[in-house]
Amino acid sequence: MLPCRALSYDTSPRLVGRFAEELDKVRNALPKKHGTKIYDKVIGKIGRLKERYKRVSRHYEITVTKDENTNRATAITWEHKEQEKPVGVYCLRSNRVVGGALEEPKAAEVSRCILEIG
Repeated sequence: MLPCRALSYDTSPRLVGRFAEELDKVRNALPKKHGTKIYDKVIGKIGRLKERYKRVSRHYEITVTKDENTNRATAITWEHKEQEKPVGVYCLRSNRVVGGALEEPKAAEVSRCILEIG
């Protein structure tokens, strides 16, 4: 068994765009007549968006401001958090051996080929 490092991956620009559009919808509903304004419901909507777009939402810091007198959300803001690119480690087991042990670059290449085929 040989530990290999997974390549870091970026989130899809399409997913980022969809997440931003959904947040805009929630923010634009605040001043509208029948839009969701109650603070707890707005927080619930944002929580569901975070569930739906897990890969994207973890890169954003979302804040909701609340009017204490009326218990309504007044504004929603979000900003992109800078984070390290995650690199995972996984173990590869193979019966293919080079010089007594499977070399890491070759093992990673074999693993990527298997993923492309499967």
